[in-house]
Amino acid sequence: MKAVVARELLVELGRRVVLGPLDLELEEGEWTLLVGPSGCGKTTLLRALAGLVTPTRGTIELAGKLASRAGRIELPPEERGIGMVFQGVGAGLWPHLSARATLDFVLG
Repeated sequence: MKAVVARELLVELGRRVVLGPLDLELEEGEWTLLVGPSGCGKTTLLRALAGLVTPTRGTIELAGKLASRAGRIELPPEERGIGMVFQGVGAGLWPHLSARATLDFVLG
């Protein structure tokens, strides 16, 4: 089963395109690395998959369910099973703990 399917995904902030158009398919259990320069849309993609930003165009399906489509969030963020930890001091990691120690603390 496809865990993530994005088709013709486009995100605009104002009139500025910040992501896409993009097609993406990820299988269940598959690992993927997003790399690119600052401002290329990595965080915007993650925010769209998590339901924190609405796509201007295209669709997102998660585990076979329509999660977002142009102009609409169909599946709320809390029902998507996606979590994010933002980088930077004070953005989700404690400076005295490693990323692993933070996850151990939160999940433990």
